[in-house]
Amino acid sequence: MLPLRVHRKAVAELRKAQRDYARVDPQLARDFTDSYLERVRFIVRFPEGGHRIPKHTTALVQRYAMRRFPYKIITATKGDQQAILVVAHNSRAPDYWEARISDV
Repeated sequence: MLPLRVHRKAVAELRKAQRDYARVDPQLARDFTDSYLERVRFIVRFPEGGHRIPKHTTALVQRYAMRRFPYKIITATKGDQQAILVVAHNSRAPDYWEARISDV
Protein backbone atom coordinates (compact mmCIF):
# COMPACT_ATOMS: atom_id res chain seq x y z
CA MET A 1 0.00 0.00 0.00
CA LEU A 2 1.40 3.36 -1.04
CA PRO A 3 1.25 6.28 1.35
CA LEU A 4 -1.19 8.87 0.06
CA ARG A 5 -0.71 12.56 0.56
CA VAL A 6 -2.97 15.40 -0.51
CA HIS A 7 -1.61 18.42 -2.36
CA ARG A 8 -2.28 21.66 -0.46
CA LYS A 9 -4.23 23.08 -3.43
CA ALA A 10 -6.42 19.96 -3.52
CA VAL A 11 -7.16 20.51 0.18
CA ALA A 12 -8.20 24.08 -0.62
CA GLU A 13 -10.42 22.85 -3.48
CA LEU A 14 -12.05 20.29 -1.19
CA ARG A 15 -12.74 22.88 1.50
CA LYS A 16 -14.21 25.34 -1.00
CA ALA A 17 -16.58 22.68 -2.35
CA GLN A 18 -17.61 21.75 1.20
CA ARG A 19 -18.36 25.40 2.00
CA ASP A 20 -20.32 25.83 -1.23
CA TYR A 21 -22.47 22.78 -0.51
CA ALA A 22 -22.93 23.81 3.14
CA ARG A 23 -24.41 27.11 1.98
CA VAL A 24 -27.10 25.14 0.14
CA ASP A 25 -27.65 22.48 2.82
CA PRO A 26 -25.35 21.26 5.64
CA GLN A 27 -26.37 17.66 4.96
CA LEU A 28 -25.30 18.05 1.34
CA ALA A 29 -21.85 19.14 2.54
CA ARG A 30 -21.64 16.05 4.76
CA ASP A 31 -22.71 13.83 1.86
CA PHE A 32 -20.05 15.44 -0.33
CA THR A 33 -17.40 14.77 2.31
CA ASP A 34 -18.57 11.16 2.63
CA SER A 35 -18.30 10.73 -1.14
CA TYR A 36 -14.79 12.18 -1.10
CA LEU A 37 -13.71 9.88 1.74
CA GLU A 38 -15.20 6.88 -0.04
CA ARG A 39 -13.08 7.65 -3.10
CA VAL A 40 -9.97 8.17 -0.94
CA ARG A 41 -10.47 4.75 0.65
CA PHE A 42 -10.81 3.25 -2.83
CA ILE A 43 -7.63 5.03 -4.01
CA VAL A 44 -5.67 3.72 -1.02
CA ARG A 45 -6.95 0.20 -1.58
CA PHE A 46 -6.57 0.23 -5.37
CA PRO A 47 -3.82 2.74 -6.25
CA GLU A 48 -4.05 1.87 -9.96
CA GLY A 49 -7.86 1.65 -10.07
CA GLY A 50 -8.62 4.98 -11.68
CA HIS A 51 -9.05 6.00 -15.30
CA ARG A 52 -5.56 6.58 -16.59
CA ILE A 53 -4.80 9.94 -18.22
CA PRO A 54 -2.33 8.67 -20.82
CA LYS A 55 -0.68 11.88 -22.01
CA HIS A 56 1.49 12.11 -18.89
CA THR A 57 4.78 10.24 -19.05
CA THR A 58 6.54 11.41 -15.88
CA ALA A 59 3.93 9.88 -13.56
CA LEU A 60 0.94 7.56 -13.51
CA VAL A 61 -1.91 10.09 -13.53
CA GLN A 62 -5.45 8.87 -12.89
CA ARG A 63 -8.93 10.30 -12.58
CA TYR A 64 -11.55 9.05 -10.12
CA ALA A 65 -15.17 10.19 -10.37
CA MET A 66 -16.95 11.03 -7.14
CA ARG A 67 -20.31 9.38 -6.66
CA ARG A 68 -23.39 11.58 -6.66
CA PHE A 69 -21.44 14.78 -7.24
CA PRO A 70 -20.02 16.32 -10.43
CA TYR A 71 -16.47 16.23 -9.06
CA LYS A 72 -13.33 14.31 -9.84
CA ILE A 73 -10.19 13.45 -7.92
CA ILE A 74 -6.95 13.29 -9.86
CA THR A 75 -3.94 11.44 -8.48
CA ALA A 76 -0.33 11.10 -9.55
CA THR A 77 2.00 8.26 -8.67
CA LYS A 78 5.77 8.37 -9.09
CA GLY A 79 7.72 5.43 -7.73
CA ASP A 80 6.55 4.93 -4.15
CA GLN A 81 4.89 8.36 -3.89
CA GLN A 82 1.20 8.90 -4.51
CA ALA A 83 -0.68 12.17 -4.14
CA ILE A 84 -4.14 13.57 -4.68
CA LEU A 85 -3.47 16.55 -6.92
CA VAL A 86 -6.99 17.77 -7.64
CA VAL A 87 -10.50 17.83 -6.22
CA ALA A 88 -12.31 19.65 -9.00
CA HIS A 89 -15.74 20.23 -10.40
CA ASN A 90 -16.14 18.51 -13.76
CA SER A 91 -16.78 21.84 -15.49
CA ARG A 92 -13.38 23.31 -14.54
CA ALA A 93 -10.75 23.76 -17.24
CA PRO A 94 -9.42 20.25 -17.81
CA ASP A 95 -5.68 20.77 -17.44
CA TYR A 96 -5.28 23.69 -15.01
CA TRP A 97 -3.67 21.38 -12.45
CA GLU A 98 -0.91 19.80 -14.56
CA ALA A 99 1.92 21.82 -13.00
CA ARG A 100 1.16 20.05 -9.71
CA ILE A 101 2.55 16.77 -11.07
CA SER A 102 6.08 18.04 -10.44
CA ASP A 103 5.21 18.32 -6.71
CA VAL A 104 4.88 14.54 -6.34
